[in-house]
Amino acid sequence: MYEFNDNENQTLSSAATWSMVVAILLILAGTLSLCGLSFVRSIGYIAMGVFLLLGANSLRTVVNTQGNDIKHVMDAVDALGRSLLVRSILAVLMVLWMIGVNLFLVIATL
Repeated sequence: MYEFNDNENQTLSSAATWSMVVAILLILAGTLSLCGLSFVRSIGYIAMGVFLLLGANSLRTVVNTQGNDIKHVMDAVDALGRSLLVRSILAVLMVLWMIGVNLFLVIATL
């Protein structure tokens, strides 16, 4: 069983803190933009924030507990991966939307 040392815990703690900051900002941005931006983008921001928050909590658990460090790190990586998956889906949707708008503009000018 591997236990992270103090330097490694400090690095994980910093990553947890900044992940939590970004998560809260994403959730706040998604919530505030429900009125103005597209619904899909708002929900995507909220989902990314929630997954980052879960990852931050897992990293914080690594620092604050002993005995299951590797499992908690893997939970954090899984949550980060889910957040990146949501971001990737949003990026694909945005690209498809931009292609659609450009095609519409080209066809409309014919």
